[in-house]
Formats: sequence, structure tokens, C-alpha cells
Amino acid sequence: MTPHVTESRAGFTLVELILVVALIGVLAGLLLPTLGRARAVAQDTVSLSNLRSHAQNLAAYAGDWDDYVPAITHPRATLSVIRGGGEVHTVPYFHAAYLWNIALCDAYYEGQARHASFEHPGFKIVDATWNSYLLTASYMADTGYWAAETRLSDASQLGHSRLSRTLFASQKVLLTEWHPRFGLAFVRSDETPEWPMGLAFADGSASRLRPEHLIRPYPLGDGGGPQGFLSIGVYGMHTAFGWRGQDRR
Repeated sequence: MTPHVTESRAGFTLVELILVVALIGVLAGLLLPTLGRARAVAQDTVSLSNLRSHAQNLAAYAGDWDDYVPAITHPRATLSVIRGGGEVHTVPYFHAAYLWNIALCDAYYEGQARHASFEHPGFKIVDATWNSYLLTASYMADTGYWAAETRLSDASQLGHSRLSRTLFASQKVLLTEWHPRFGLAFVRSDETPEWPMGLAFADGSASRLRPEHLIRPYPLGDGGGPQGFLSIGVYGMHTAFGWRGQDRR
């Protein structure tokens, strides 16, 4: 007689499947913030590398152009024309702060006006004129323009300054990062930015520094108006006393 053998099937019950799915959901919930933070740190590291590279290119530009930080707009003109990489932009004076890359791209960025290094990797750019790294305005006016006691209401103090006149190269910012999560670090009377800011300095270095390690900028920015770009002070962009001042403590 042949013995009867009962086959047993291994498998999951509905309850077990629900438990597995729930466990995967819990693990994903725990891991996603960690992965998100790791990605953000990696993006910020790339951004610091971008800042360092741009500072070196700005120094090269100064070496090629009589020691000037990009003097690409005219202080006595209502509007200036900036050309590069096949693009043409007509802008007021202080708007050179975000379009310096257009003027430099042909000679220093392989003719690419939208070179990847002009964007923080955390941004999804939709505006063709976007630049994540703003050029300091403090070389675009006399030192007296960057103090309340000596700023004049006309355009007589506007004009470009040479990089070699910087008194504290390792403490004077050239570029300020526009961060995808935090934006720009504005000076406001009722609050202080809490995040570390990406900054490139006149000596070619780049760092991420918290506000307590920085000197507050001139609070009225470049003054706004027909020539202006930002009428509120931004760390690293509106250095008190201009090229004579410093941004890092």
C-alpha cells in the first residue's frame, strides 16, 4: 500500500501581508528623512565647490581686466547691455550682481551662459537668467556708499573698485549663495537667519558660516531705486564700508 502524502503549501496569509507592508512603510518613514538629509549635505558640498571655482575665476578675470571685479554695468547709464554665451541682457547698474556669469561665460565657462556650476544642485531652474551665486555689490560703489552716515542720495558714489584694494581678503565676501531651502540671508530687525550660509571670499576660499560668525551687512542694501537690485541688506553682498570692510569675524 502506498502511503498518502499531504502536500503543504508555504505562503503568506492576508494578515501577514498587511503586517509586512506596514513594516516596510515604517522603515521607509524612518529612512527617508535620513536619506533626504544626506542628499542635502551632498548638494551643499557641491555648492561650496562651485563657490570656490567661481572665486578663482573672478580672480582670473581681475588679472585679465586691470584688477577689476566684473565691471560690466555703467554707473552713469540708465541701462547697460551685458552679452555672453549668445545671450543679451539690458539691466540697471546693480543687476550685475546676478548676471556676472553672462559676461564671463565666453572666456571662463566654455561659452555656456547656463553652465551647471551657476546653479546650486538643489534648485530646479525655470528662469533663464537664474544664478545661485550673487556677486557682492560692495565693489560697485565707493566705501562711503556702504555706511548710513556717508551715503549720498545721488549716483555720485557709484563706481567699480579694484580687487587688490581689499583690506581683508580672507574675510571679504565675493559671492553669496542663494540657497534652495533657505533663500538669501537678509538682515531684518526682528529676526536673524539661523542657517549656515555658503560664501566665497576674495582670497579664493569658500566656507559655510552661521550668522554669529559674520558681521551684519549694511541694512539698506544697494538702495533699490532705478539703479538698484536689493534694497535690504544681505550677508556677504552689502559689506559695511565696502572693500575696506569685512564679512567674517
